[in-house]
Amino acid sequence: MWIARDKDGQLTLFTNKPHRCTDVGWDNESWDVVSMDEFTDTMILNPNLFPNLTWEDEPIEVELALKKKD
Repeated sequence: MWIARDKDGQLTLFTNKPHRCTDVGWDNESWDVVSMDEFTDTMILNPNLFPNLTWEDEPIEVELALKKKD
């Protein structure tokens, strides 16, 4: 999975690496994007996460892990 920040500060989670498509956002039309529900095609994250990731940076690859229940 990949995380990228838009120029306006929005943080988005993608299933595949997105590419910069405009001067403000990332192309998510040609990539599979994590769905929050049937009406959206992106998963918006809390913008306070990954504070060092900026619009000028390339997307970063992240790994999600399930925690074992105790």
